[in-house]
Amino acid sequence: ALTLLALAISGTAFLAVQTTSYSFDSFLTNVLGVYQADVWVNVTTPIPYSKAQALLATTPGVARAEPMAQTLVQSHWGGAALEGIQPDAQIYHHEMVSGRWFTANDQNVVVLSEAAAKKTGLKAGDMLPFHDDLHSASWRVIGVAHDNNDVGLPLGVILAPIGEVTRFQHLPGDYVETILLTSTDKRQPAVDALAARLDNDFSGAGYQASVETTQQIVQQNQSQFQIIYLLLYTV
Repeated sequence: ALTLLALAISGTAFLAVQTTSYSFDSFLTNVLGVYQADVWVNVTTPIPYSKAQALLATTPGVARAEPMAQTLVQSHWGGAALEGIQPDAQIYHHEMVSGRWFTANDQNVVVLSEAAAKKTGLKAGDMLPFHDDLHSASWRVIGVAHDNNDVGLPLGVILAPIGEVTRFQHLPGDYVETILLTSTDKRQPAVDALAARLDNDFSGAGYQASVETTQQIVQQNQSQFQIIYLLLYTV
């Protein structure tokens, strides 16, 4: 009986760790399934996207590039990530749950993530007030989309046209901090080589930029949980 009990507990613990590991990997896949970039470029100081485009035009291996803006805001329901996305984005693959996606003509509108919609109870047509340390706004909700990139914030993700987000930050409309890129060659060595070229090109142009591949982002997130997995497997 003791032997069977020990085996049962060991088997249960092993399956629990396996399930936890699988769930976390599935979560990462789910998040990055929306952000379908091969390489991420983040500049420390916003730059005109036209200058970034001119630089990217001379970099071999770039299939497509899309700007993205992100800033932290506060609301009645806690902190959120206000993300600016191009209305015709393709690298960012929006999956609508209800309502509609924004167009190039929309102003002062937001699309909530599922988590944000559930927490606020807001639906299409409602107003969402939010603010940062310097600015405040109240924008109309037009839809709910599937996006789990809540970056650990209470409210989660609020999506809006990138031009509206930069204007909220009181930046020129074409300024960006983040650029999502896809590679013409999807093999990982080619993606790594593209990231290295982008790092050199942005540095050579005088921009301080952090260049990461999606694989590096996944590995960084997984490494944070390795010690937990190790402890659970030891148990």
